[in-house]
Amino acid sequence: MANKKQQLDYKNNCCRHCGRNVKEMVEEFGTFNRIFEFNHVVPSLKHPNYDNLIRRTISTEQLDELDKCILLCKICHGILHAQNIELKCLLKVDVGDKSITQDLVGQGIINKKEKKLKFMTNQKILVVPYLLQLDSNEPEIIFGKDLEENNPMLSKIFKVSGYDKCRILDFRNGEELFSIRRNNNNTAQLKQKIKFPYFQYELEADDKNVKYVWIRNGIGLTKNGEVFRDREITGTLII
Repeated sequence: MANKKQQLDYKNNCCRHCGRNVKEMVEEFGTFNRIFEFNHVVPSLKHPNYDNLIRRTISTEQLDELDKCILLCKICHGILHAQNIELKCLLKVDVGDKSITQDLVGQGIINKKEKKLKFMTNQKILVVPYLLQLDSNEPEIIFGKDLEENNPMLSKIFKVSGYDKCRILDFRNGEELFSIRRNNNNTAQLKQKIKFPYFQYELEADDKNVKYVWIRNGIGLTKNGEVFRDREITGTLII
């Protein structure tokens, strides 16, 4: 049986619509069973063997499936399907002289009394700005979209081509979220805050009690049920 608590923690422990919190439900009622459910934003992408997959111990395949979902309480999940609202949303962000857009697909719930519509999606928001600094050069603005898989920016970062150090900083406060420092022509030292939601890793752990670690979407998970966010990983890369 999979660790349901770990799955809920991976999806941030609260209903995406009403904010009902797993911890609060446990404190009030002593359980979270039958209160929270995973909703596939695009139902056609649901794994054909979902019921069995979600009950297994944690795996890459299971985490991939959870990434297709948003977490809802049972009440909001029922309302969402009853209203059956599919939505598209265009995000546009301007920072300095740079502009970026992202198309999102999601679902919505209408509160007729408050005249509000809540849009919900499982997609990663890629219009978040960051600062990229190469060696001691002036930092340049980049966006999450620049860090997507297969984007040319990844080669620039991971190969550290022509540079000895690459850093990605929080645009708001300058906090270092990710860095690569060249050791020699073949290797480089990597350091990344787990909360930085790009560059996924699957790692064999030195600790025999942990065995396997996933770093993805700003969250770390272990095979034995641990979930963590406020740490960093370090390692040596072959470049």
